[in-house]
Amino acid sequence: MGIFKNKFVKLSCYLGFFLCCTVVFVYLTFPYAVLKESLTSMIRKESGFLVSMEELRPSLPLGIKAKNISISKRGNSNELEFRRIKLNISVFKLLVARLGIHLSLEESSKGSLELDNSIKILPMISSNKLEIVKIRSKLKNFEVNKLIAFGLGEAARTAINPLVKSSIGILNVEGKLN
Repeated sequence: MGIFKNKFVKLSCYLGFFLCCTVVFVYLTFPYAVLKESLTSMIRKESGFLVSMEELRPSLPLGIKAKNISISKRGNSNELEFRRIKLNISVFKLLVARLGIHLSLEESSKGSLELDNSIKILPMISSNKLEIVKIRSKLKNFEVNKLIAFGLGEAARTAINPLVKSSIGILNVEGKLN
């Protein structure tokens, strides 16, 4: 019986070592440049937004981070620029059938916006209903005026009513959220 136990332990160690080596190899050799180009073209195709980013890298355990991101739209003079965007999915919340997403936006002016949310997975799968359990945000010197101006410019561009279109186009927002 002692021989079987030793063989089982040896086999388990070899299997664990193989899995770790495979994960590290895939992590290090994954073509992130191709993923970046694919992601930006998919966003452009689906939404019409022009997105460019300098670098796209993985973020452990389940996430991605991008550097020097620029988001714009043809016909909209406003442009959003972020120094870093990081998106992570919580592994622990997946174990209790919830999708926990952490989004972190960092501006070039060192302002930051962090959003955490928790979404129930089962209603989303079974009935396509989005049940958000919790949303938490944390802002530090975040220049909200650029984000709102970008959204208002897009709303003015797509507005059907000419009165609304002209009114939205002249709105101006200034300030930071702390």
